[in-house]
Amino acid sequence: MNDPFLLQQIQFQALATALVLLLCFVGSKRPKIQPALGFLYLFSLPAKLFFFYYFFPELFAASPSLSTQEKAYILLPLALFLLLEVFGLAKLLRQKPSGTD
Repeated sequence: MNDPFLLQQIQFQALATALVLLLCFVGSKRPKIQPALGFLYLFSLPAKLFFFYYFFPELFAASPSLSTQEKAYILLPLALFLLLEVFGLAKLLRQKPSGTD
């Protein structure tokens, strides 16, 4: 696998993570949605995986023969940005809902 391909994956993961956290942040400011942020995040995971499959179909070819290094190139950005999402969402969930004291 070449470096531009890895860079595209990192850019995709960064954009998707930013979008998920932005949606959760906006949702955290609305009192009706704030209690359901965890469910909103759970919905975003399959959506993110679907778009990853849509934009990188060559990774899911019928008979991919990926080396260990190539598999790491796929999984490391995914794992890194998943951790960022979880920590960001945990911070949002720990906040008090708006309008309550």
